[in-house]
Amino acid sequence: MKYCTNCGESMEDNVLVCPKCGTAVVAEQTPVAETPSEPQAPQAPQMGAPVVGGPAPQWQNGPQGAPQWQNGPQWQNGPQGVPYGQPMPQMPSPTDHTAEMEQEDIDDNRIFGIIVYLLGLFGVLIGIIAAKDSKYVKFHVKQELKLLVTFLFVYFISLLLCWTFIVPIAGIIAGIVLAVLKIIAIVNACCGKAKEVPIISSLKFLGKY
Repeated sequence: MKYCTNCGESMEDNVLVCPKCGTAVVAEQTPVAETPSEPQAPQAPQMGAPVVGGPAPQWQNGPQGAPQWQNGPQWQNGPQGVPYGQPMPQMPSPTDHTAEMEQEDIDDNRIFGIIVYLLGLFGVLIGIIAAKDSKYVKFHVKQELKLLVTFLFVYFISLLLCWTFIVPIAGIIAGIVLAVLKIIAIVNACCGKAKEVPIISSLKFLGKY
């Protein structure tokens, strides 16, 4: 049922002209309620496709080609270390004092550093007299003096306690160890190194080195 907009006469819904006044009646259209659209979820990137604007992917060799994202280098020993795949820096040894010496001093007086060990106390005197201003020779003189003092200490202890069985044997073993240490010192002097002799490097009775 609908009504004429001119005279208000009621009429059927299918009538297009008012039977009373003859006014044309326009059929009313029922408004259709709009259904709110649901938000669309973002689509996930397909396998094997890199994301635009993201970090550069490192592709796998697998069948799906899925990328592995890298957010930066992986560090060894915390953020202050070095990246994986790079060698760790070599830390200088506290008993190696070669860097404190001048290369010219080492080259000019290397032979005296060797003589100090080969001739014992006599070599020490030669090194002190012939290269008295050489820091390199002074270093090896102190190392040889430590070896001599240690050897004399072991010798006299073994001599005083020679009536025992253990002390002389221990003295012989200590003498062999000291001989090996002197060979190491001679090799260091031949190579132009200023390294403290192992074991006796803890002896500080001659000051530095």
